[in-house]
Amino acid sequence: MAVASVLAQTLEDWELLVVLDDEGAGLEWLADLGDDRIRVLSSPAPGGRGAARQAGLEAARGEFLAFLDADDWMLPDRLARQIDVLNADPELALVSAGMYVLDEDDRPAGVRRLPASAGTRRTAAANIVDAPVLSASSMIRMTVARRSAYDTGFISGEDADFLVRCLRGHRYLQDTTPLYCYREFASFSIQGLRKGLAAERRRRLKHVADPLGRAWCRGKWVGKRAVYEVAIALRGADFVLRRRCVPASSEQVAACEAGRAAVTQALVLLGGAAR
Repeated sequence: MAVASVLAQTLEDWELLVVLDDEGAGLEWLADLGDDRIRVLSSPAPGGRGAARQAGLEAARGEFLAFLDADDWMLPDRLARQIDVLNADPELALVSAGMYVLDEDDRPAGVRRLPASAGTRRTAAANIVDAPVLSASSMIRMTVARRSAYDTGFISGEDADFLVRCLRGHRYLQDTTPLYCYREFASFSIQGLRKGLAAERRRRLKHVADPLGRAWCRGKWVGKRAVYEVAIALRGADFVLRRRCVPASSEQVAACEAGRAAVTQALVLLGGAAR
């Protein structure tokens, strides 16, 4: 579905870099597609997500960098819309789109909450620690991305660390239109939650030097994990995930369904290659 959503893009001038962080068994069908815009790369070993993403960044030949996790998909006009925004304002280093959160039936459970500043162009402070935009749905000028680079020491949480460094001192826009579909319900697990919170704690500790501040940071994330786990135990993961979203409007649901139809058509055109 992820590959199909790239093939379904209204913009045709793209390259898709698929970075394998294992032996890549079962993905031979990518080469069988015969599309020279698709390149399969191997991640350096040993390594984690940071090393895999850096391998893709170093191999990329385009002017802009967009993200797409293997278990997600994007609407057909995502690339065209974001490139139009960046081309119209050369001072923008980054534009991020809104994000649909999909339930276990792959339907919109809601739209990820956006900051109050969404829809306005802003300049990020030179010392920001947390990104004010959504990560997965962002597009970045390649000149900025190459200067920032990924921290290959990150096994997970590398995307947030990278995004913060790309933003520092640069002008950005958090667009409000959802263009990215995040399969959070299908991919959610308690183990994944714990891993994500631990990665976020490690990332923030990079910016804290004094012992008291580091102790506070560790305590904060222990408390955050406890709150999540208690809430999930009492109300269930479905309830907690929906609370992190705002309801999608009828127009947004219709746009998501129309995008799904186009991506599904592209998936059918792939034939039996993926099987």
